[in-house]
Amino acid sequence: MAKLIIKKTDPPVTEIYRAKTPADITADVRDSLNYFTGRGLTGLNDDESRAEYGKLVNTIGREQAQRLATSVFLHNQRPETLKMSPEQRIQHYYSTNSNNPDVQNTLNKVKSFGQGVLPGFQGSSLLGNMILAGREQAPVANVPETDRSKKVKILINSLAKKS
Repeated sequence: MAKLIIKKTDPPVTEIYRAKTPADITADVRDSLNYFTGRGLTGLNDDESRAEYGKLVNTIGREQAQRLATSVFLHNQRPETLKMSPEQRIQHYYSTNSNNPDVQNTLNKVKSFGQGVLPGFQGSSLLGNMILAGREQAPVANVPETDRSKKVKILINSLAKKS
């Protein structure tokens, strides 16, 4: 067995990896499903949704992730869900029964986890869910200022002063 030798010059260890518990996995699945449902996604149309889907695949496997994502995307295409708020969409998704027994088993497990799906959504540490719940601002791209953008700013400021 190999020994781990720590020298005084080594940087301090700040994080220790621990294996995910079944509760961690259930919380991750819930957060991913809430993210897809709350945003009203009907497909993997952007990098954020593809990244979240990748996390879901790594958590529960490709087949189950595909089944769950398909059920969310079909749910979000229904006419009645298009008009709903993120919280209403999430509540409606979990209250609608699935024809697929694997999906329904996962939904039942997620629904009964912790305090339920809405408190889980509102307390989620996933940035996408935090933005949807209004607890966090969407990140702004850090775009370098160009000469043209400086000229536009000067023009806008001069027009604002005239009015």
